[in-house]
Amino acid sequence: MNTHNHYSHIHFVGIKGVGMAALARVAHDKSITVSGSDVADIFITDTMLADAGIVPTVGFDENDLPDGVDCVVYGAAHGGNENPQVHYALTKGIRTMTYGKAVQELFADKKIIAVAGTHGKTTTTAMLATILVTAGCDPSWVIGTGNIPSLPANGKWGKGEYAVVEADEYVDTIGGKPKFLHLNPFALIITSLDWDHPDVFPTHKLFINAFHKLMKRVDKKGIMVLRGDDKKLRILAKLFHSTVRFIVPNKPYSGIHVRVPGAYNTLNATFAARMAHEIGVAQKDILRGVEAFTGVERRLENKGSINGWAWYDDYAHHPTEIKAALHALRQLYPKDWIVVVFQSHTLSRTRALLTDFGKSFADANHVCVAPVFTSAREKNDGTPIDLAGAIAKNHTQVDSIDTPDDIWQCVKNDSIPNDTRKIIVTMGAGDIYQWLKR
Repeated sequence: MNTHNHYSHIHFVGIKGVGMAALARVAHDKSITVSGSDVADIFITDTMLADAGIVPTVGFDENDLPDGVDCVVYGAAHGGNENPQVHYALTKGIRTMTYGKAVQELFADKKIIAVAGTHGKTTTTAMLATILVTAGCDPSWVIGTGNIPSLPANGKWGKGEYAVVEADEYVDTIGGKPKFLHLNPFALIITSLDWDHPDVFPTHKLFINAFHKLMKRVDKKGIMVLRGDDKKLRILAKLFHSTVRFIVPNKPYSGIHVRVPGAYNTLNATFAARMAHEIGVAQKDILRGVEAFTGVERRLENKGSINGWAWYDDYAHHPTEIKAALHALRQLYPKDWIVVVFQSHTLSRTRALLTDFGKSFADANHVCVAPVFTSAREKNDGTPIDLAGAIAKNHTQVDSIDTPDDIWQCVKNDSIPNDTRKIIVTMGAGDIYQWLKR
């Protein structure tokens, strides 16, 4: 029996998180009463929640858990299953479950198309959802971001048979399993397998093993669209009976017009288009859907201008993503001055990939390095990480900054020719997007 139909009031702990907020919108669309709690900080999901009339309480006091709640959903943030509201719910016999399990339960009656991989999950999920909306399929979706201009919200419950889910490999709670291993997908996209999250996957082999387990969960009559230039994925694909299609860079889906910059976005569009093709979407609707997509928040997002500089913002926090985003920007501005204000995300990732980070900024003229945005989930042993020094081994103009006020001080002495446009990009998965204010 699918118990998800019996929830009348779900409370989301950490509701401002990008996945949580999207899932809260899904529950709201299903006419479930939604409440939630989080910190007071500004999040990119605030508008999405407000548009649905969802007003989070600040903090996690057990006394703020509303009456009538019959399910509490939580994740790894804010203490996980040790969160006061989660603990209180358990003592009162209220059902609790992790975010990953909640996604599967709320979409139990749908054919889930999971979009996984180190890079491109958010954009590819949004592209596929846009294609299905354009084709009149009335899909459901959960997408880990804020605003998506081509879609009405970051999460939606539709009447159609498909649910497009951004499938996150990070653990669902402290000491838990990857979120995506709660899913039972009908179809699966894997965009890449670059090693990430060394705090929970100490080796690349363990990281890949998580994706192998996800592939095992795909319906035997389902579909997998995989990155074809990854030898490990090709080897793993031979073990399964599902329909398997391979996508390789520089071979875009025929006829697509991608309106967002970067070769990586053409690759993302190709993953989305091929999956749409495999589930029977007409070619004309695939092409219209791809063209209708204009980007998502914090993915090489054009923020306008500030202090005479063109301002872009990007979520890139892995060396591969940094290189791809900056290369796309350099193609847009081949002879102009590009300054990156980079904030690395988590000590464990910064330390494990330090050498690769150092080689990632070749397409920038100047790199301003902010302090690492640390996670409350990881322990800081006090060992310094010289990220600016690692970058300086491969770059001539690198500075460390400590506060938002330091940004303009950092760039004021740049020798920029008078006829050169000035581009500044805030980059990282922390709060760096809030550092520049008009």
